[in-house]
Amino acid sequence: MRQFLFLLLALPFAGFAQIKTNTRPPAGTPIKMTGPVQGKDLTVVINGMEFKNGVFRFSYSVMNVGTEPVDLKEVVMQGNLIDNTGKLIRAAGAITLMYEGVLNPGNEYKGILGCSEDNVYKNWNYTYRLKVDEANKVPETNENNNIAEYTFTGFKDMMAEVKPVTPGGEKTNPMNLKGTRVDYKAPPPTSGPTPPAQQAPPPAQPKPDLVITAASMVRKPDGSYEVSFTIKNIGAGAATISSNGIRMFGRVREEIGPERMASYPTVAYTGKTIPPGEIVRGSYIVAANAANSLTYGQAYQYYLTVDSIKDIDEGNEANNDFRINIRAGY
Repeated sequence: MRQFLFLLLALPFAGFAQIKTNTRPPAGTPIKMTGPVQGKDLTVVINGMEFKNGVFRFSYSVMNVGTEPVDLKEVVMQGNLIDNTGKLIRAAGAITLMYEGVLNPGNEYKGILGCSEDNVYKNWNYTYRLKVDEANKVPETNENNNIAEYTFTGFKDMMAEVKPVTPGGEKTNPMNLKGTRVDYKAPPPTSGPTPPAQQAPPPAQPKPDLVITAASMVRKPDGSYEVSFTIKNIGAGAATISSNGIRMFGRVREEIGPERMASYPTVAYTGKTIPPGEIVRGSYIVAANAANSLTYGQAYQYYLTVDSIKDIDEGNEANNDFRINIRAGY
């Protein structure tokens, strides 16, 4: 009898130990392949966001997940700001990676793009959508992994932009209704037509300020010079770019005589606006015959001006020049 009770107590545990779990995936589950994609393949991720002085800055990484190197000189990064309904608010930062060289398989390039807080308010959801190779210059094996998104909320109070009503300026109803009785006091007679109400001027909009933060000239074997430069918007507002692009003016300026080596290049910026803090890079060539007008071995000052035709409304028009010291023939 004691042996029979022991057998009854042991049976549930023995049965439990024989239960097996089926870990096989259900039919139709796609198989994940490991390893890099054959050919060229760029992808992008947004690593984080920083908000400072009215500007959202998004740090990102462009990765080559393929097996072939990619030359980044024609790769365009384009950011767009989307609201929670999927509606495009505006283009929000763009840059061509023309000076970043070749991105080898498995490597990454890190950068920052930003946009201003215009039309971005707190308690509302927004999406920053960033695309690598916007112009599709790179023939990629997979074109479906070129977009990264980052969802965030704004910081600006919408009601802060509404002008409060000043005391004594409220509109009142001259009819004071009390039950079924109407008390009405007629306004005093006027000697002429009522002058139109004075409207307050619109608030001043923040303006951009484009400056050249760095520039250089390198003499090439054929006697020409390559001028490279970096433009930055250090203002509080976004710079609106028309079909003129960003007009530049480079020249050797002397006290007496005409300007020499004069060039009038245009920076073909891909975005419609340059947000505050945005950096734009460009370059152009000064032909050898123009450089031959200089005296060999003599030192000169080459001046480079951004927005030379002044079609961009800037807060400061007095800081658009940048000086490069050169020696002819070197």
